[in-house]
Amino acid sequence: MKRLPDLSNLKNLSRLRVLECSKLREIPGLGRLELLIELYLGRCYNLHEIEGFEALKSLKELNLSRYKALKRIPDLSRLTNLRKLIITDCIDLNEITGLDRLESLKDLNMKSCTSLERLPDLSKLEKLEGLNLHDCEKLHEIEGLEALKSLKELNLSSCFLERIPDLSKLTKLRTLDISGGTSLGKLPDLPNGCFVKGGEHASHW
Repeated sequence: MKRLPDLSNLKNLSRLRVLECSKLREIPGLGRLELLIELYLGRCYNLHEIEGFEALKSLKELNLSRYKALKRIPDLSRLTNLRKLIITDCIDLNEITGLDRLESLKDLNMKSCTSLERLPDLSKLEKLEGLNLHDCEKLHEIEGLEALKSLKELNLSSCFLERIPDLSKLTKLRTLDISGGTSLGKLPDLPNGCFVKGGEHASHW
């Protein structure tokens, strides 16, 4: 199937999952699903662009996984109710905009987006509790990381970061994973009770 039927008449649809449709190229009417709260699109390898979901203002969970051809995502800034964002194994994704406006976001997982070179300033994501950037190997800096006061889990494994800022004010941080890649000379300042995973740095702080 290369094209789904027009979804625009499904006004009351709250959840949509489209998985392993390897020939799919288009999802017509997606932007008309104003009551949609969960969108999961996984392993649709020929879906190069996803048009319309930037208008889904009720969306709370967005999951995009294993899109080998996906290079860009529409501006996310209007998804102000989004709580959970999963964009994993999108190996050609090199741009993401509007992420810095998602002030309700609690969980951000972008592991193995190996072409991603930069993120917007994350400092306004004050409700973020989990951040997973495992294997984002071209990402060298994360701006605003030190301002994420609700953060509990931070996974930077297999990243080659040039620096990690002072995290001592992140008093809720319990786990920092820097294994398998980053070659920091020393750890950043951390809050008490934070467990660090990563070779010679593995310890409780």
